[in-house]
Amino acid sequence: MLESRKTSPARRFLLFIVVFLIATDLAVLLDIPILRQFLGFVLLTVIPGLLLLSLFKLNKLALAEKFVLAVGLSIAFLMLFGLAFDQALFALGYATPLSTTPLVIFLSIILFILAIIAYKTNKESFSFNLSNFELSTREKAFLLLPSLFPFLSICGVHLMNTTDNNVMLMALLFLIPAYAILIAVMHRQVPEKIYPALIFFISISLLLVISLRSNHIIGMDRHYEYNFFLLISQQGHWQLLTKTVIDSCLSISLLPTIYQSFLSINGEYLFKVVYPLLFSITPLVVYLISKKYIGGRYAFLASFFFMAQAGFLWPPGRTQI
Repeated sequence: MLESRKTSPARRFLLFIVVFLIATDLAVLLDIPILRQFLGFVLLTVIPGLLLLSLFKLNKLALAEKFVLAVGLSIAFLMLFGLAFDQALFALGYATPLSTTPLVIFLSIILFILAIIAYKTNKESFSFNLSNFELSTREKAFLLLPSLFPFLSICGVHLMNTTDNNVMLMALLFLIPAYAILIAVMHRQVPEKIYPALIFFISISLLLVISLRSNHIIGMDRHYEYNFFLLISQQGHWQLLTKTVIDSCLSISLLPTIYQSFLSINGEYLFKVVYPLLFSITPLVVYLISKKYIGGRYAFLASFFFMAQAGFLWPPGRTQI
């Protein structure tokens, strides 16, 4: 009886994974708007990495570490699985292995198998605890304003694009450093638990300001890379087209093709929205590494310094992923 109680959270999480896989597959195959994009993005970006973390038995990770590693492992898994799956199916005579139906079916089967193995081998880690997301009143108060930063970023860019009015964007670009200074000054009253969320809100807000500034892709090499993605997506099979360094980078052509097969959105928005969302975890990586050596307060400042660099603010390249 006691053992059954201990394993019940793992069983519930396994059931959640299975239901989530089925719901995502139905949303994708039936082409249900919004639901397809949301569930497909979460499935591709988080679920493979979470399952791999359980398989690797990394049970003592903090929430922020688990989130960063889950996203990073998911991206790596998608590229390596996508390449192996594409080449194997193409060798067997299937002309378009990266099209939606075969990719959804085979990826779901692989993730289901990984979920079963993770459940059987590491029930302690294979669970989901909502208590990790509980915040005190003080923590909520410190995150109230930063949680509005992405909203100000999106609305400010829209206002700028439609009316040439940059008041909201100027307010955002003033509030972000002002709030960072406030956090640094009041560090004794600031709970360290909120630093990862605060960094993420600032990161995605800054990235979207430039990425959404135009209705089309901004940059130089990005148009060249976007063309590679279109060619691979249209033919449904990955191959070297021009035999260049950029052409051989899986994050430029293969990765967005997999996302496109699941999400089915305007290809430009993959580069303008999806990639900034993926790239927005890099300041968290800086924070987590720095924290081991200089503590939470200075690690926050290190991540903020990283976000203030032109190389970060410019629309993220696919090679950076």
